Amino acid sequence: MEELSPREQPDFFPAPDDETGITSRLALVVRGFPRPTPSIIPLTRNGGLQADAIDTFLRRRQRVTDQPPAYFITTESLSGDELVGIWNRIALTPAEGMVLRALQFLDGDIERIAAQANSGPAYVTQTRGGFIIKRKGWEQPVPIGSMGDGMWRMLAMAIAISQCKGGVLLVDEIDTGLHYTVMSKMWSLIYNTARELDVQVFATTHSYDCVYSLAQICASAEADSAVTVQRVEPGRDWAVPYDQEEITMAATRDIEVR
Repeated sequence: MEELSPREQPDFFPAPDDETGITSRLALVVRGFPRPTPSIIPLTRNGGLQADAIDTFLRRRQRVTDQPPAYFITTESLSGDELVGIWNRIALTPAEGMVLRALQFLDGDIERIAAQANSGPAYVTQTRGGFIIKRKGWEQPVPIGSMGDGMWRMLAMAIAISQCKGGVLLVDEIDTGLHYTVMSKMWSLIYNTARELDVQVFATTHSYDCVYSLAQICASAEADSAVTVQRVEPGRDWAVPYDQEEITMAATRDIEVR
């Protein structure tokens, strides 16, 4: 916990008549790398945290610094509630078509995707609900959550990266739920969208098939030097880097880079 200087206060604290009513100079400072969001959280005079302080702070800070967006996708992916919230911002935009194409990598018969309102109690959190898809030859749409882990994984990555323009996407175990036969298409989606939207993607994996599929992207004519693999070894203070050429060579010669 720190006290901000008078010069820093206007950036991090609303005026006394603002919606939060926070007038103290106390702040909770969170440090780390990558830099956490938010990194400075305003506190009350008594050192407490108001219920909406983080959300209000993020809205103000976004206006002040134009902080780039960042999303973190865990091995459980994003929840249905989170994805529906993001979907509301991309519906009827070009990003919606990109998400549909991503799902068609897994099932070419998918024709449409739509968000569905939650009809259950307000306190129930949707884990893998909120979306339905229409398949060719099927009269009725079906919940996307019934289509398997890979479909939900691809949905989460496609929706998240569409909102990371100029920012960062972090994905833990990026191959979770995906069959090895579609990993090249997954990497193609990630690579091309990241290049188009200027997104830095950091992904972890323990899968050889995932690295081999990445090598296919590295070997393509369209790829550039922005692709690297960092091998993390126990007991070492730094990672072992592999550039694009080395990734391709490792895949063709079955050299371990995970």
